[in-house]
Amino acid sequence: MLRRDWLAPHPAQRAIIEQWLHDNPLTEHPQPVLDSMQRLTDHELTQAIEGLRLRLGNIATEADFFAPIRHDNVALEPDPTVAEHHHAADRAQQTARQRAHELDTAIRKLHATSVALDTAREEIEALSVTRRRQRKTMQEHINTLVGEHRQRAEAHHHARAVARAANRTANELVARAEHVAIEDEHRRLADQALSAGSDDAARDAAVVALQRTISSELADHRAEHQRRQALTPSQRHQEERARLELTTAAGDFGREEYLDLEINQKIRRTDLGL
Repeated sequence: MLRRDWLAPHPAQRAIIEQWLHDNPLTEHPQPVLDSMQRLTDHELTQAIEGLRLRLGNIATEADFFAPIRHDNVALEPDPTVAEHHHAADRAQQTARQRAHELDTAIRKLHATSVALDTAREEIEALSVTRRRQRKTMQEHINTLVGEHRQRAEAHHHARAVARAANRTANELVARAEHVAIEDEHRRLADQALSAGSDDAARDAAVVALQRTISSELADHRAEHQRRQALTPSQRHQEERARLELTTAAGDFGREEYLDLEINQKIRRTDLGL
C-alpha cells in the first residue's frame, strides 16, 4: 500500500510517506524465490501427485506407447535354397517318371517278342519233317526273333537300370528338399522367437525406465507436499503471496513486460530502502 501511495502524483503525499519511512524503518522480508514445482498451487500439486500415482498404476499400458513395435506376426522369408531344392526334386521326379515309362515300353516290346518267338517255335514243331522248305523259312524267322529278343532284353535291362537310378535320385532329392524345408522352418521359428524375446526385453526396459522416471517425479512432488506441511504460517503466507504475484504477473504481462516489471520493482525498492 505504501508503494502504491508513494507512486501517486502528489509531492506532498510522497514527502509524508518518505518522512514516515525515515522515522519508522520497515524490515520487509524478501519474497522467496520459487522453482517450477513450488509455483504450483496446493490444488495443482495434489492433482499432479494423483496423476502420477495413476500413471504408475498403469505403467505397462503407458509403456506400450514407447516400446518398440513387436514382430510376433512378421513372416520371415524362407531361404531361397529351399525353393531350389524343391525345383531339383520336381525335375528329378519328372525324369524318373519318364524313365519308368521307357522301362514299361521296353517290357512291352520284350514281352511281344517273347510271345512271337514262342509261337514260332510251336509252329515249327508242329510242321512235318518232310516239309523242309517251310521249316527252313520258319527257322529263319525264329532266328530273326531270337536276335530281336536278345536286343530287346538288353534294352529292357538298360531301361530298368536307368529307371532305378532315376527313381533313387528322385527319392534322394525329395528327402533332401524335405530336410532343408524342415531346417529352414525351424530356423524361421527360432528367429521369430528371438525377435519376440528381443521385443519383450525392449518393452521391459521401457517399462523400467518409465517407472523410474514417474517414481522420481512422484517422489519430488510428495517431498514438496511434505515441505509445505512443515512450513510455519508466516512462511506459508509468504509463499502463497509470491505464488499469487507470479500467477497474476504471468497473466497480465508478456514475458518481456513481466521481466521489466520485476526490474523496475527492484529499483524502486532500493530507492525507497524497502
